[in-house]
Amino acid sequence: MTIPDIIIARNCGLVRITYSGDSVNIKANHYPEFGLKGGFKDLLEIDFDKAKSIVAALLYKDLAYNSERMSLERAESYTEFLFDPFSEKDCLCYTNGNWNEYHDSTSGIWTPMTEATFDGGVIISSLGLSLCFWVEDED
Repeated sequence: MTIPDIIIARNCGLVRITYSGDSVNIKANHYPEFGLKGGFKDLLEIDFDKAKSIVAALLYKDLAYNSERMSLERAESYTEFLFDPFSEKDCLCYTNGNWNEYHDSTSGIWTPMTEATFDGGVIISSLGLSLCFWVEDED
């Protein structure tokens, strides 16, 4: 299993998976190496399990049409792979919306972090390592 495998399997929109050797300072409200625009102050702090469920949901279905991109089991397996370097007790996790609930609702509210029609993801920060998982989908 590799990061390109994950991107190819979703086969929809833009999938950004970026690891950084630094801890993210969300309070700085600026983190351009992840390719996201400002607005970090508007991100929601979430727990580790919710971060995992959001990533799995974003891999499982697209944001524009709620179209299945892969099985939920495969999405969860990829999520475990991405989260493997992190320890739950040492992480801070952030998102721009409740994407784990989006596919079961008729609407969603999120803070846009790109110019795409739909974008969502998770930023994880721990001591010495950060991950940005972000997807962009168009209508």
